[in-house]
Amino acid sequence: MKKWIVLIAFAFFISLASAKTYLPGEQALLLVSVHDWKGDPIPNAECNATIFYPNGTIYLHTSLAYDSNIQLYKASFTIPNETGTYFELAKCKVLFPGNRPKILYARSSFYVSTGLYEVKKQIENLIQNATLNVTAQINITGNLTQAVLNATDEIIGLLLALHSTPITKQYCENNTLVIEKIATWTINKRTYNITKVERINCPFGCSNGECVNPLFSVGILFGILIFIGIVIYLVWRFT
Repeated sequence: MKKWIVLIAFAFFISLASAKTYLPGEQALLLVSVHDWKGDPIPNAECNATIFYPNGTIYLHTSLAYDSNIQLYKASFTIPNETGTYFELAKCKVLFPGNRPKILYARSSFYVSTGLYEVKKQIENLIQNATLNVTAQINITGNLTQAVLNATDEIIGLLLALHSTPITKQYCENNTLVIEKIATWTINKRTYNITKVERINCPFGCSNGECVNPLFSVGILFGILIFIGIVIYLVWRFT
């Protein structure tokens, strides 16, 4: 039992972090964490990393420098132009007590995609041929996955605005008018339904898929009052 405790006390761990999806030519950062069993960082390890093409050949082999500010080993690199899944292998040498070396490995992968370029090209073509004025600013920098998440509303709004005949449905939920727009796009032979839902509060109520006009409500009330007045007058007149 004591031997097991000693082994744990001298254990080291390594993990490799990177984004999952990139565009060709992006600048990326490879991060490796080396820590002991308590979670404390190990700043004196010797680390390097190798990135492999989808066919298994080496794209990049580089050493990793320790950054004391973030307590991680890191290296920057340029995403290759070839699409597909890339394999990452990080190797770090740490010293156990007594200067006994230990080699630790961490593995990860990322995907290079041009899918967003296809969307961008489709949007640019549509803007050039659009019969309506469309202004859009979508800032996409850094990791593709996070960029798309950050720009989701802008992308959806733009795709709907550029679509010639989006399907629009309006219906009431109590005093809320719900407007649902659906545009169907085909990109890279795959079909996508882009949906956006808007909810509008109707202070005077919602009926038949529209907010009730306040003047209409006042008119109905005024008509009811006139009708009641006529009834009262007739009852008084003939009694």
